[in-house]
Amino acid sequence: MAVHDASFIRRMGTGNLIFALNGRICKTGSSESCMMFSDDL
Repeated sequence: MAVHDASFIRRMGTGNLIFALNGRICKTGSSESCMMFSDDL
């Protein structure tokens, strides 16, 4: 799973700081701070 999370973060973009915690993506500097995602992504 760790490798998958890393790949997902890279695909999201390098412009934003993204944190993957317990299947949760948190972006800094955005109104939508956190969104849930599944391994299916």
